[in-house]
Amino acid sequence: MADVPELKTRKPTGKPPWPLVVLAGVEKSGKSWSAAEFSASDLIDRTFWCEIGEGAADQYGILPGARYEILEHDGSYVGIGRALRAATLAPRNGRPHAIVVDAVSTLWDMLSDEAQAAANNREKRKHPDRPLTGDVQITMDLWNIAKARWNRIINMLRVYDGPVILIARLETVAVVEKGKPTESKALKIKGEKNLSYEADAIVRIPSPREYEITGVRSVFWQMEPGGVMPAPEFTLDWLMRKLGLAAEGATAPRSYTAPAPDGADFEREVDRPMERSKPKQPQPDQDPWATPTSAASAPSAVTPAEQPAANPAEAPKANAALLKAVNTEVGKRVGSNREDRLGLIADIIGRPITSSSELTVDEAKAVLAALTRADEQNAAPAGSDGPPQGWTAEMADQLAADFLAALQATTNDAARVEIAGQIAKAVKARKISSDDRDTLLAAYNGGSRQPAGVA
Repeated sequence: MADVPELKTRKPTGKPPWPLVVLAGVEKSGKSWSAAEFSASDLIDRTFWCEIGEGAADQYGILPGARYEILEHDGSYVGIGRALRAATLAPRNGRPHAIVVDAVSTLWDMLSDEAQAAANNREKRKHPDRPLTGDVQITMDLWNIAKARWNRIINMLRVYDGPVILIARLETVAVVEKGKPTESKALKIKGEKNLSYEADAIVRIPSPREYEITGVRSVFWQMEPGGVMPAPEFTLDWLMRKLGLAAEGATAPRSYTAPAPDGADFEREVDRPMERSKPKQPQPDQDPWATPTSAASAPSAVTPAEQPAANPAEAPKANAALLKAVNTEVGKRVGSNREDRLGLIADIIGRPITSSSELTVDEAKAVLAALTRADEQNAAPAGSDGPPQGWTAEMADQLAADFLAALQATTNDAARVEIAGQIAKAVKARKISSDDRDTLLAAYNGGSRQPAGVA
């Protein structure tokens, strides 16, 4: 008899969580002003303000009663995530802290731009002699990475036990009917398409100081679905009280479990960098802002093979033994991540594939030949004190930069030791210099101790 899973249930609390509010408005409409005013509310303690691409948070500190604190970060996805993670973990004394993100539209723009850059770089690698005349189409795998990074931040804020204010831009777009744009116009929140579904309340500011509620999730305050309710008296403090959150003990932590991917390949893909040459991000079962994994290990000197003359759809397919050899050799260089393996193969043969079983005999042999050629180029000549043949100073600088970024991004000892081992191998292979090694050692925990595995 198959194992029967344990049945786990609980009673509902009947209490609402602190809401995640989307405050979307046109330019100069008072979005940030409203958030700064809310920091004076007696419903909350501290307010942490994460500014992304705006640059106006300092000036609102002069507003009467404003007492927010600006989170400092380097503008990168990891830097923003670490700052927000630290805010969610800040100890509290009674009242909750509020978190303001200004603006999530810019965060989504940044992730979209990263996906576009990755798509363009992929096209350049496939056709190095063909000039890129414009942006290429972003493929679904890159969009999936961008959305996974977005969801990681949004899900972290959704489970936070305190009010979260996501400031967004409201833009005018053409209404699309039957797949075609029309002359009609509508206001749309700029961001990832599911943002409105994830919010507990949506407030729009279509013109300066003109507030309207377009959606709310509450048993205390009902609105007609799809309706728009003008709110001339709107403040964020007023909204929290309207939602029944002012009384002591009125709220309960949000019961929310983010959907978890099932399967190791998908879990690794969530955190695969846009470009394999960059340090990888953490796995989903780790703290995403504290434990990045080591720098990527894709081979450098692998060049695309010449296109086989035959049509791949008509050419004979590689047999099982040849495919096994390809998968083994590719796996040695990029690990078990399926997308990394397929990406390397696609770079070599010059066409995308969804499975190695699609390879023809000629393509499989071309992959093995390219990898062998790369190994020969990367091996230092016997008795040589210089870098491996074909290894340039730019490659050395990039590898050292990747190691440095990986070290600076984590405080986890196990991850640092793993990175240290890779540094030692790189020094031994003469891919980075001893001076590079000394710089990397200084970055290890502020230079207070030497990581294992580095001579």
